[in-house]
Amino acid sequence: MKGGGYTVLDLAYLKDHTGLADLLRKHGGKTGEELKAEGK
Repeated sequence: MKGGGYTVLDLAYLKDHTGLADLLRKHGGKTGEELKAEGK
């Protein structure tokens, strides 16, 4: 996975962009850990 295993959602959380994180979640965004758990 590119980006060290971080997704855009992870980065939104890290930078306290909660509005963006909420929008990404609403449209199916997942964290790197969630994708890893799914085997992706």
